[in-house]
Amino acid sequence: MVAEQLTTPHWPATGLFPVKIVGAHFYHSDIARIARNKVGCNALVFCTALLIPEENNFHDSNAILIKIDSEKVGHLSRDLALEFRNRLAIQGLTGQTTTCDAVISGGIETPDKTYDYIIELDLDISTEPTSANPTYPSIERRETCDLVRQGDRRYLIKVWLEAGVLENMHKSKSIDTWTTDHWDTIDYYVSHTKNCGLGHKLFSIPKSEHHLLFDHTSPIASFYSLSCRNAVIELVAGA
Repeated sequence: MVAEQLTTPHWPATGLFPVKIVGAHFYHSDIARIARNKVGCNALVFCTALLIPEENNFHDSNAILIKIDSEKVGHLSRDLALEFRNRLAIQGLTGQTTTCDAVISGGIETPDKTYDYIIELDLDISTEPTSANPTYPSIERRETCDLVRQGDRRYLIKVWLEAGVLENMHKSKSIDTWTTDHWDTIDYYVSHTKNCGLGHKLFSIPKSEHHLLFDHTSPIASFYSLSCRNAVIELVAGA
């Protein structure tokens, strides 16, 4: 697997992961083996995906199969698969396997429901695949929210932004909290560009932990840094 990644043309990384693959729900158990997220937690796994032209796919003669860590995990959408094959032909790579960076998220299991995994590819077919090594040559599992203490009642929390948040975030980047008596968490949201609804959910902190950190008040939350879809949020307890 590693040798194949080192010699297979790799699509340049943008850090935005703009392509969501289809059919991941058909391979839930195989993806779960890769993701290994705990019950009650979403996955966040960065890795390398193989994009394999399937010549004998009964449903789509232009199908592009996606494999991660030797497991089938889904396909490119029908329209994108055709564009992708045309791009391979232009690059003189007809029928060849290529690779790109990928991220696996979602897949949380709750007492009531098991949610599908989301697999996004860092794929821009307007570029040219090169022989450069993948950014993630092996499976890299991360915490979905990594809270780190910086000082007296000041914390930084690393957050992976869901698809669409960057494009639909209000320019103020203001962050607010919300919960109800029935929820076990305090949820943090960044305002929507149209200032409608709660906005985009960034992360949650269990109420018991939140109360220990900040008593029963809401800290001041703001973006500390933002790079592509990786954000760091600063939480500072109020006076």
